[in-house]
Amino acid sequence: DEAAVLVTTKFSGKSGSEARAREAIGRTYFGLGDLNNARLQLERAYALRCETLGQNDPTTAHCAVALGAVTGVMGDPDQAAALYTQALAVFRSTYPPGHDATISALCGLAGVEKDRQNFSTALELYREAMAFAKHRIDGLTPDDLRSMASCAALLHWTGDNNAAQAQYDDVLPRMREQLGEDNPSTLEAESGAAAVALSL
Repeated sequence: DEAAVLVTTKFSGKSGSEARAREAIGRTYFGLGDLNNARLQLERAYALRCETLGQNDPTTAHCAVALGAVTGVMGDPDQAAALYTQALAVFRSTYPPGHDATISALCGLAGVEKDRQNFSTALELYREAMAFAKHRIDGLTPDDLRSMASCAALLHWTGDNNAAQAQYDDVLPRMREQLGEDNPSTLEAESGAAAVALSL
């Protein structure tokens, strides 16, 4: 759209400003479901971040997470995994343990590893993320709850149905209360829990 077109001319010679603008536009496109334009803007923003700040800067890493989310949804799990892995290394070395950015990158990478059928790796990542998330002062976020449900589904897929049931028993009441009983994520978790019950 017009905003994306104007970025190149308006911020000519101002790499930092252009990167911020393109990242914001890319995130907006992603939220609207326009994956192609989201990827286009975020790839340019990430390239600018790497050029001006370097790959090991936290600002670059946050952009990498945004781009990783888009590429993962678009069916490019290898690139998404590389982006999440790079970002996670930066967050681990920059922030204290359990920082929100670290949890986000762990969950993102876990989802990608699940898509790549690396279930044991995905489980380890989800478990690490949830161990941090359960110590949040302000409680679990909706994304935390979805990740807990994803972990339960992985436990079921790998045949550990007792652990899956325990995980669903923990997360489902929280999802019903926080997200609502008719929320799509809650309903998906209810279906997963029913499948586990049938397997026991």
